Amino acid sequence: MRLPAFYRWLLLVVGISISGISLAQDAGWPRQIQDSRGVHTLDHKPARIVSTSVTLTGSLLAIDAPVVASGATTPNNRFADDQGFMRQWSDVAKARHVARLYIGEPNAETVAAQMPDLILISA
Repeated sequence: MRLPAFYRWLLLVVGISISGISLAQDAGWPRQIQDSRGVHTLDHKPARIVSTSVTLTGSLLAIDAPVVASGATTPNNRFADDQGFMRQWSDVAKARHVARLYIGEPNAETVAAQMPDLILISA
């Protein structure tokens, strides 16, 4: 059975996360990642990253990754701002115009609508 492209990308991102490969800006491209399904090649440095994890987004913003959208948590509480972004990094997200994808459960259509070239998830 062949998986749809979106799910293949999700599997690739999980493989990257598990293997501990970083997206360092000075490293060369293309990059190859090997997992149980074979070798996957990222031809160029990602320009549009979507983070499905509100806890991962802060780290991505801290390393100046080109995050365009993020999942969110319940808004307006002691941990999260009015969009559901963590207060520690919500000002950075606003300054960089990071879009809120959804609150809570991931939504594949909303993620795909951002037209990312890399989707990062946290398990």
